[in-house]
Amino acid sequence: MEYPFSILYITINENISSIYEGVSKKLLTKINALQKICSSCILLNGKISIEHNDVKIVEKNNRFVTVEIGVKEGNVGYLNKIKSDKLFYRKLADYIENNQFVTDRIIFRYPYATAGLKQFAKRFNKKIVFEHNSKEIKEQKLNIAKKKYAKFSFLPSQFFYWFQERKYPLYAEKYLSCSILKNAFAGSCVTTEIANYERRRNRGYKTFVSSNFYDFSNVQLSTFVYQKNEILSFGMIVSTTATWYGLDRLIRSFAPFQKKYKLVIAGIEQSNELVKKLIEENNITENIYFLGKIKTHQLTSFYNTVHVCFGSLGLYNLDLNYASTLKVKESLAFGVPVVIGYNEEDFIANKDFAPYYLQLPNCNSLFDFDAIKTFAVKFYADPENKRKLRDLALKYMDVNVKMKALLENIKPK
Repeated sequence: MEYPFSILYITINENISSIYEGVSKKLLTKINALQKICSSCILLNGKISIEHNDVKIVEKNNRFVTVEIGVKEGNVGYLNKIKSDKLFYRKLADYIENNQFVTDRIIFRYPYATAGLKQFAKRFNKKIVFEHNSKEIKEQKLNIAKKKYAKFSFLPSQFFYWFQERKYPLYAEKYLSCSILKNAFAGSCVTTEIANYERRRNRGYKTFVSSNFYDFSNVQLSTFVYQKNEILSFGMIVSTTATWYGLDRLIRSFAPFQKKYKLVIAGIEQSNELVKKLIEENNITENIYFLGKIKTHQLTSFYNTVHVCFGSLGLYNLDLNYASTLKVKESLAFGVPVVIGYNEEDFIANKDFAPYYLQLPNCNSLFDFDAIKTFAVKFYADPENKRKLRDLALKYMDVNVKMKALLENIKPK
């Protein structure tokens, strides 16, 4: 134990399970690392239910507790979501206090501002460290724009529904967030860009950068190398067709080069409607492969079939220039160089990474696969580069390194 203080890590409505996949994998890897270096750490996942009024433990072990909090009594009448939210956070705070969670710090994945969260933050004054992964006001505007709503009306039921769904989320994020964050200890931000954003919109809010990590402990160096005159193979792993991945940009750029290179995309099926549309519109008929969803144990096989991996290529769609993505760090753990369309936080902070990645403009422009081949050929010319890349990433990006840095920023004085 290096840090003699305790941590309660809170998430809201996540699907946490002992199976190491997706969100569970990231969060439980983090909890495991924190448990090794501080007095205690447990993940508390609060799930809201409108079916009952009880507080039920759904799953519990030595790493996490999932608690279902019933708010049926609040889910009635006008503004039912707002009333349910207040009830949820009150019951969550009661549960924490009644079960005597020993905690010096609460790390809380920021769940958007609400009146309920405001009261929760006030109750645990100066204990909470909020984790910020986006520009929340911008994200809320996008969320609202995506939804379909009934026409505006002054009829009470329709008016209050309109206010609750369209106006309140953005109002809360613009104005209630100031009251929420002034009661926090600090904000942990995934990039410098977001840290600066949070300080600008909340005067006096203390923020620091804590970029994403990867668990290197169970990853073996890729054995895949590039042979002269071999067809170069490019890879990308996605989980959805969300715009920040930049799948449209990738496929449009690949179209003129489909006879020269291979493109392997994991995480999504070729039968996906957007994927089918992109392939048809760009007349792609060869050398593109879709693997569908892949499990953790299949990652080694994937990284042994690609020479270069793409990170996100569409962050301009979110008005972001910086990011810290897990898939880029995963590629480096396997010793595979990357091509990205944004400023990667750890690359900017450590110039030693410069030979191991290629950065494209953060816009919708097409890019040249021949230029990427030049980068790849140079990388594979040195047989030691894969090991050097992995060792460098291990030094700066491993979960144990990142968690020690996090605790340094939040330890009690």
